[in-house]
Amino acid sequence: MTLLERLHDLGILIIPLAYKTKLPLVKWGKYIENPPTDRELRYWFPKDGHWNAAAVTGMKNLVVIDFDDYKAFSSWSNTERGTATRDTLRVATNRGVHVYLFCDILPRGGPFSGGDVKSWGGYVLIPPSVHPLGMVYREIVDNAPILKVNSI
Repeated sequence: MTLLERLHDLGILIIPLAYKTKLPLVKWGKYIENPPTDRELRYWFPKDGHWNAAAVTGMKNLVVIDFDDYKAFSSWSNTERGTATRDTLRVATNRGVHVYLFCDILPRGGPFSGGDVKSWGGYVLIPPSVHPLGMVYREIVDNAPILKVNSI
């Protein structure tokens, strides 16, 4: 099962982006209340096509910590919180790592030193999307779960 399918099955809104960009191809706000149909998903993400996809954060309290570089991620992963969440879904990005978590308390999104927190109303590219500079997003550990935490 692909990450797109796994996230969709968890109730996370997945939206289509133009290939090799971060630009949405649909006005996705309407899908927050009325998720896309299976037909729309098949149209957006054909098995033989080139496409980018994004997971909308905040849905089902999904939060993604977006580390801008491996140094920032490495420093965080050696903290108590980082160590406790080593088994959660992590995605290699163009510059760093996305760490996926379900949070009981949805944090405020925004920047921090070394990255930013994607919370309500944000989105992140998911594998196998291609970054505008050519890097393919990939899961660091295939089929890792998304852990639930109280807060970040």
